[in-house]
Amino acid sequence: MKRIWLFFILFGISIPAFAQNLEREITSLEQDFKSFEYKKVLQKGRFLLADTYTSHSDSLVIFQYMLSSAYALNDTSQAKSIILEILKDQPDFSLNPKETSPKIVEFFNLIKKDHIGRPAKTPPKPVGPVENKIQKKVPALILAGSVLLPGSAHYFQGMQTKGISFSAVSAVVISSAVYFSFKTISDREKYMRAKNDASFDKLYNTYNSAYKMRSLSFAAWGLWSLYCLYDFQESNIVQPVYDNQNQALSLQIQYHW
Repeated sequence: MKRIWLFFILFGISIPAFAQNLEREITSLEQDFKSFEYKKVLQKGRFLLADTYTSHSDSLVIFQYMLSSAYALNDTSQAKSIILEILKDQPDFSLNPKETSPKIVEFFNLIKKDHIGRPAKTPPKPVGPVENKIQKKVPALILAGSVLLPGSAHYFQGMQTKGISFSAVSAVVISSAVYFSFKTISDREKYMRAKNDASFDKLYNTYNSAYKMRSLSFAAWGLWSLYCLYDFQESNIVQPVYDNQNQALSLQIQYHW
């Protein structure tokens, strides 16, 4: 208990002592300024401002000595930063023209006007399409139909022109594959049933040509199906787009023809 009382007594004594010490430091700062020790004023001023016990009113006094010193040294950059520190702490602060040089007052008011006139920084609004693309869900039956008849998925998803064109090409490729499949079977049977007086070389060449065309037709069908599925995937994109005018997100379906 005695220690607590001792602490409060020492604390009560230290406050007036510190206040008197700070008052002496500010008086010393004023003497340095009057002695044209401007650099010393700037250094000592920073030291005093860094102290947590320096009051708001004392800080303004120190700032003014520092501002006048920086301006006297033609260091307008440092003078401007000091003014901004003052305005940050007290935006409505004004210099007393009776105690401050008219040039410094004019410079202070110019920086203050520029500082007040600056618009507040706002985060930039997103412009253009969002990078993330969203794939529309497509029924499995439509995708399966697109494998058998490439282009049908385009048609059922609303891309009629592309769907009809792709389906027409698909019909030609599929018809070719079916035709040469039956022709291969027919030519093979003719070759296998040929008698001794038949032209085996001619029958074999006919069968071999039909077999090759059947293989090429099925390969073309497979490649065409893969291309149509790829094109359908790229066309069936829902892309979020930021509307600058309405300030809202909208969905935009894009496909390329």
